[in-house]
Amino acid sequence: MELNSIELETLRIGDVLKNSRSGAECKVVEISRNAVCVETPEGKKVITISTLKRWYRQVINESLAPVNNESSNEAELSKPQEENAELEPPIQTSKQAIKHAPNFQKQDPVLAQVRERLINECLNELANCTTGETNSYTSLKVSKFNFAEIYRGKRRFNIRVMADALTQEQLDVCVIAPESYHWTLDATFTVLVEDDLEMAMSILKASYAYRLRNLPTRGFPKSHK
Repeated sequence: MELNSIELETLRIGDVLKNSRSGAECKVVEISRNAVCVETPEGKKVITISTLKRWYRQVINESLAPVNNESSNEAELSKPQEENAELEPPIQTSKQAIKHAPNFQKQDPVLAQVRERLINECLNELANCTTGETNSYTSLKVSKFNFAEIYRGKRRFNIRVMADALTQEQLDVCVIAPESYHWTLDATFTVLVEDDLEMAMSILKASYAYRLRNLPTRGFPKSHK
């Protein structure tokens, strides 16, 4: 088995990826412009392109292809995928994967500290910022209106904010929900390691400032686009 760096131009549904940190493997089931949806033993999840390039490698099984035969290599690699296709569950929309992070009872202690630190920084640095709690996430509010939701996760956690508030650099590291969903918090950033904290905080501050400038008079609009 050989591990290759991710080449987005050649990435296909059915390709197997391996996390370079945990060693866990997953299969690509959906590809979009700025993210991929993969199948893991825990279920489907969405991975941003930046995270994909940073932490994942493509698994190449050398036994499936003869040496120095490029066309045969492609044919042999695609054959097992076709044979196993009927064993795979139907591909579902990634809407739920983006909308709700898994609600695990146990969370990595380091990641839990990062999440708690992020929330505390918002409460300390953003005027009139308050929080609300649900089983799945902590909401961040200003003047009683949400400007972000920070979800819980075992090995990562998602932050949902308003895409219109973000710069292009910030948008590039987020998954953007289709306009047809009509979500007010339509951009999702995933925190994997403590190094993601700086970008997460800049995204939260941007969404806070945008919400403060655009407070609705009667609840949230269906779409802010």
